[in-house]
Amino acid sequence: LEVLDLSKCKGSLTDGGVRSICGGCGKLRTLVLSWCGQVTLGCIGDMSRLSKLESLIAAGLPCSSFPALECFSSLTQLDMSVTRPFWQISDAVVSSLPTSLQTLRLVGCGISDVGVVSLAARMPALTSLDLTGTRVSDRGVSAISMGCPHLLVLRLNSCSSVGDSGFACVASRLTSLRELDIKSCLVSNKGLAELSISRHRDGLHVLSVAHCGGVSAEGLLRAIRKNSGCGEVLRVLNVAGLVVTKALLEAFSALPLLRWLNVTDCILHDSSEESHNTPNMRSEHVPSYEY
Repeated sequence: LEVLDLSKCKGSLTDGGVRSICGGCGKLRTLVLSWCGQVTLGCIGDMSRLSKLESLIAAGLPCSSFPALECFSSLTQLDMSVTRPFWQISDAVVSSLPTSLQTLRLVGCGISDVGVVSLAARMPALTSLDLTGTRVSDRGVSAISMGCPHLLVLRLNSCSSVGDSGFACVASRLTSLRELDIKSCLVSNKGLAELSISRHRDGLHVLSVAHCGGVSAEGLLRAIRKNSGCGEVLRVLNVAGLVVTKALLEAFSALPLLRWLNVTDCILHDSSEESHNTPNMRSEHVPSYEY
């Protein structure tokens, strides 16, 4: 057995049951435990036999006793996202994560700049990092930009302490980035002006600036015009909650590979001062892409 998915198993399945099930699965490469009601992250602590484990998906599990994961030297994908405040992961946990990781999701886990700085120093091989809803600020984002140069995907959705200076570091240093999500961050027109898609080797494919209150239609239009080459690569654009103009929509329509545009809750405003309209074209979920 190489793949075992126990996600959303409820009832009587506990840590002991998971250990028993996995005990005879020495060839296991993928283990999914997300949202198992009676299972905690502590069950992983004595699974050293799983030496070939490459992917561990454990979203939504309580983590009152966090296991050391350094023994999983083959682990490249880890998801420890949480949704409840009393399950939050401390910054110290980062020191127990394997340095072999390439994909890491810590959505809502409460990690701060202290943990993120440590993460950036220990995991230079990361290609995908999701810090949605964490306490990271510009300091942490700057550390990521310097310590994780191979990032293809960076999600900072709802990181309300990330602003222009952090975004500027991302724009200038992460030249391989394909997907950037800064929804509800403190980025303004000034920060957006730092984005030069031409600096990126293959260009951004996915960009979300939804609900960035400091970004205006004019600022977004200037960024698109400045980066006219992005029309060759940009596939997904999320501008939900922003004010858009006719000129901006025309600029969007000129992007030949753009196939997903989110203008949910946008206010359409033109020079004739017509009544505001609220287009509602797509849900707020940004499509996922594999790189």
